[in-house]
Amino acid sequence: MGSLVHRLALRQWIRSGLCMWLLVAACRAPESRVHEENRVAIPDAFAAETGRDALDIPVGPWWAEFGDPQLTALVERALVNNRDLQAAAARVAQAAALARMAGGELMPQAGVSLGAGRQRQNFVGFPIPGSGGSVLSTTSTSFGLSLDLSWELDLWGKLDARGRAAEADWRASAAQVRGAQLSLAAQIAKAWFALAAIDLQLDLSRRRVKNATGSTRILRDRYAAGRIPALDLRASESELARESAALAASLETRERVTRQLEVLVGGYPVGLLEGSAQLPEIFGAVPAGLPSDLLERRPDLLAAAEHLRSLDLSLFESRKTLLPALSLTTSGGRRSAEASDLTSGAFDIWSLAANLTQPIFQGGRLRAGVDLADARVREGLANFEQTVLRAFLEVETALSVTEHQDERVASLERASHHAQASERLAWARYLAGRLEILSVLSARRAALAAETAWINARRERLDTRIDLFLALGGGFEDERKSASIAAPN
Repeated sequence: MGSLVHRLALRQWIRSGLCMWLLVAACRAPESRVHEENRVAIPDAFAAETGRDALDIPVGPWWAEFGDPQLTALVERALVNNRDLQAAAARVAQAAALARMAGGELMPQAGVSLGAGRQRQNFVGFPIPGSGGSVLSTTSTSFGLSLDLSWELDLWGKLDARGRAAEADWRASAAQVRGAQLSLAAQIAKAWFALAAIDLQLDLSRRRVKNATGSTRILRDRYAAGRIPALDLRASESELARESAALAASLETRERVTRQLEVLVGGYPVGLLEGSAQLPEIFGAVPAGLPSDLLERRPDLLAAAEHLRSLDLSLFESRKTLLPALSLTTSGGRRSAEASDLTSGAFDIWSLAANLTQPIFQGGRLRAGVDLADARVREGLANFEQTVLRAFLEVETALSVTEHQDERVASLERASHHAQASERLAWARYLAGRLEILSVLSARRAALAAETAWINARRERLDTRIDLFLALGGGFEDERKSASIAAPN
């Protein structure tokens, strides 16, 4: 008889579980309307002339296109050692754990309990014959073993929406990590080329100090011979001091940039990193791809879209809190006064219960929650659209200025050559007594300014190329994404 009761209880438990599974499978939150609600008009091609004929962006690490092994090594080190990236990867792991926790709410909660108890009860004032007025007592022992199961049925897809919102948050975090990787690579490349520009400026300053020292020595000899006035010597001495101060300032800047670069790659800022002292030439245009592809490629756009999707699902969840909630609880096991009886089916016990809850009055709290979620969706949509517009602005700007920068670099190179020739001619005319010293110093400063502007323009052109790579969202193949990012399951 006991085994029959046990089998019937087991069948009832299985039927209940199957019914609950079918109900949950039928209830799922709808897909998000992120792209349907995007009100930003996306053109068929970028407006900038240099991007119209492009087909696709480069695949793989864009920094390798500069042909600098030291730069590539620095970026590779940073992707492994940078603390900000490690913190971002940890945040992704947190989001994945939260997504798994939210997904667990769809499943039944089960627990096994094994208990034993012994109690004594006293009976006072009961008219029991033969008690003689004494206190009657009884002692009992009980042993129990049970399996308890509870489940909130997701009738309206509320729990499913909560889980999928958490998954969207996880995907947003993963996209933010990829964005941080791109940003870090860009920072390192810019700092590296800034270091190269500083080294070129240092070389220029050293040459200027050397030349100023030589010319000042000549003027001292001429002054001692009474061939030039004191004004000429003082002006030359002042120019030498100014050139020496500029050299010291460049050395100070190099140390500061070097230490910043060392921290970016995850090392201690000792200030001993050696630079290449070269600014590579840029050949060819960067293919920009289609504007519509940008939505699926840029990490910040992907993160913004996933965040909006999470808000949309949270709004769906908040609306379903106004509807009834149904939960089932079931328990099955054995209970007896003897522990040995727990192995016998004759002592089976079980229970099955359902609970339907409908919110009636909570002071407007639930409807206020719906209004709050709706406002967050509208805010998220506006932020997403602004992020899209900002992304297109960055691409269009980088594409449009590239051609102008090429012209600027070429013009400044010619200006530098002419200024150097003018400086040499001015010095020769001064030695011949046909020009004043102030005109010579003016020619020197013009030559210095022209070459400095040429160096800076070359560096700025490289920065623009880096900005374009960053704006296009390219630079990482799938295997280059952080290995610590694992999908929640």
